[in-house]
Amino acid sequence: MTLIELFPWLTAACITLFSVRYLQHISYSSALSYGIGIGLGIFSWLLIVFGGKYLVSKYCNTKKTSDERRNYLKYDPQKRYFGDKNHFFECQICGNIISSFSKRTMNCKCKNIVVDAALGQVNIQETDKIKLFYKQI
Repeated sequence: MTLIELFPWLTAACITLFSVRYLQHISYSSALSYGIGIGLGIFSWLLIVFGGKYLVSKYCNTKKTSDERRNYLKYDPQKRYFGDKNHFFECQICGNIISSFSKRTMNCKCKNIVVDAALGQVNIQETDKIKLFYKQI
């Protein structure tokens, strides 16, 4: 076992021992101090294990939540697409994602998608090799 896996157990044991010792020091009976100490140890173990899992699941799943916010749209080559901060083009050839809104001209690695900021339009070479999506904020 690693130190991270042992941390809840070591913390619970230390809290149990120190609380029993402290309660006996301030004149609690042995049975009562052991009962309170074991209860505090179990509570601290539960708090670390389940609280840690909650924090990890809440703050470490950014990839999954980012992909879940993508809403794919049907791309129509006849329609002219103007820049929008929430609309993106995903190139299926090179895998780059290009925003449809830019202050400068941008393109993907393979130059299948070119966003021309000066003209305010999007030029696509192979229309069947792209995906259009918008992200909910």
